[in-house]
Amino acid sequence: MALYQHVPAARVPNAFKELAKCWVVWDSAGHPLVDNKCHFVYDGKYASERVLIVSGKATIKPDDDSPSIEVQTGDAVYLLRSFSCHWVIHEPLIMRRGYFGADGKLIAQLQIAATREDAVAALQTLLHIQQDRDVG
Repeated sequence: MALYQHVPAARVPNAFKELAKCWVVWDSAGHPLVDNKCHFVYDGKYASERVLIVSGKATIKPDDDSPSIEVQTGDAVYLLRSFSCHWVIHEPLIMRRGYFGADGKLIAQLQIAATREDAVAALQTLLHIQQDRDVG
């Protein structure tokens, strides 16, 4: 069974895009990259991570030598727990990341925050959503 699934931008449902608006933002500009690469191990307190590429281009290279995935603006990627890979950034990458339990329900971002930076990013996202609601 594959531990990842790529959905090209043209096939990403609008409901997925709407849901992603409340997810934590990850920006490659704010993370240390070595040779335009960063390594991720999806082993947190969740069953899957879902990603929406907001802008940029990258190649996802699985550690288990499964086929690489080319992702770009608008694409979605589903990453199951225990997947690990290198992201090779070709253009500055911004993505939204949501975490889901085995039941398919979104897990509150603060419940899975692995680092202080993750917790701060989750709080900033929640504050931004609340401000949008207050203005709207």
